[in-house]
Amino acid sequence: MGPSGFTLDENDLRQEIPLMQTALRRAGVAELMRTLAPGPYGLAFPHLQTLAEVERAGALVLEIAKRLAARMPGQVGVARDRAVDFCTLFGLFAAGSLAADRLATLGDAPVQIRAGFPSSRIGGFLGTDPGDPELAWRLAEDLAEFLSRHQDHPDPARRIREPRQLVPCVQAWWMLIARGAREMASDAAFEPYRQAAEGFSLEVSGRVFRGLESTPALPAEDPGDLLPVTPEDIVGNQDYLRAGMRLARDVAGYDFEQGQNPKRFNPVLFALGPPGCGKTVTAHAIGNYFLAFCRERGVPARFLVIRRTDWASSYQNASAQKLIEIFRQDVQAFPGVVGVYWPDIDTAFAARTDPGLRSEERNILGASFGVFDGTLIPRNGKWFLLCDANFLNMDEATLSRISQDPYRVAGPTTSEDFIHLMRDKLLHEWSELLPLSEDEWQEVGRRCVELSLSGRNIEALCRKIATEIEDVDPPEAFYHSDFQSRRRILKELSRPVPAGRMLEIMEAFARFEKEAEAAAQQQRFRERVQEIVFHLSAQKAATGLGEFAASDG
Repeated sequence: MGPSGFTLDENDLRQEIPLMQTALRRAGVAELMRTLAPGPYGLAFPHLQTLAEVERAGALVLEIAKRLAARMPGQVGVARDRAVDFCTLFGLFAAGSLAADRLATLGDAPVQIRAGFPSSRIGGFLGTDPGDPELAWRLAEDLAEFLSRHQDHPDPARRIREPRQLVPCVQAWWMLIARGAREMASDAAFEPYRQAAEGFSLEVSGRVFRGLESTPALPAEDPGDLLPVTPEDIVGNQDYLRAGMRLARDVAGYDFEQGQNPKRFNPVLFALGPPGCGKTVTAHAIGNYFLAFCRERGVPARFLVIRRTDWASSYQNASAQKLIEIFRQDVQAFPGVVGVYWPDIDTAFAARTDPGLRSEERNILGASFGVFDGTLIPRNGKWFLLCDANFLNMDEATLSRISQDPYRVAGPTTSEDFIHLMRDKLLHEWSELLPLSEDEWQEVGRRCVELSLSGRNIEALCRKIATEIEDVDPPEAFYHSDFQSRRRILKELSRPVPAGRMLEIMEAFARFEKEAEAAAQQQRFRERVQEIVFHLSAQKAATGLGEFAASDG
């Protein structure tokens, strides 16, 4: 943040958080939570989560008001008091909005309010100096009173009886404070201070506040996550590509003020196809399209690629917890729209009917189902998920959740697809050294179809052809030249590859792939036989031990 604004992070709250903790203890908020909604052993996880968010938000109120007051024009008397009150109102609005957003990621259902607290109640927080601990006491006491009213609330649906009901209740309290403070700060009496606040910005927790408006902070993109491909580079898979691009455009229309997308759509897109058919490169092209589309329209966005190493752990229940953290923190709590690619998603799931299913695998299934069902993070149009699998080795419950919008992905399948991929995409740079007529290119395309080559096969084949074209010994001058000169020397020395030679390379490549696949299948068969023999031997040994124990008894 430049000189016209300031940024706050957790390190800036080291003095204020202890003040809020003391205030919450003095007001008896933790004990009240335990009394209203007792956990099996006293304070439960929802209690602790909620208290941590209240501590942080209250500390933010104090720090924001203090920072803002330091930037206000010098005031004395009544004008000074009014300026200080505006700074407090601004802190209540900003911190309350952020707290409500963070608590929304912990709750099970959206919270709706019609209006903010009245000015008479919001006025009870005013009249203190910026950063004064008295404001922390007033916040804690007001929260205690709000929680107490929900013990026997006239509306049975709003009574607190269970720990999980605390989160939406405290979320509603912060929403009421934020909206009431914003309405009060909009009064004409605060006009000069509101204009002064509009002259600089505050960035905190991924949002930028300028005056009484806020927008998501524009994050830096992670350029290393995606392959450098665009939709124009994809050959085949056009239905899947178009569906992904449409989904990307739909998510870009998310309304940050309303917290929802005006358009309704299924955010999960599932692709099924054999290895090498282009599932990964197509998903990466959609990701790049999504980021570019959002960047051109000023919409903050990110695109995540979920790799198994990002969440799989050898520690008990850590894998499921990491998955939950990824989707709640990196997706739902991100201050922008999000695209996610989860490749080979079938490898994360064991069949629920498998008698050997471990508790860890059950937890992973539960976390994943929460994403697909909308119970872990809301399906509010803020995110979309591309996922794929090589085979349908999943149970019916899993498959029904992820294949609501399924696409079969085959990659290039026609001779025209293969010609376009080879001649116009992968070997375009060496077109002058590939003296093939149109009929010869048609023969190459037909042979690709007959050999059942995949898109990945074609990439490897084209690299081999390019290597043969440039398989030359350059002169000494090559090693003392700049890059462009080296490219020119290589082009002058490179050798053409005619149609006959290209077909020879293809045939040799196909024979090698066939032999390698046969060897791999044989190895998998041997491993499976060894596994069966091992289990049979173990079963036999266990039976023998049982008979021995029976005779011994």
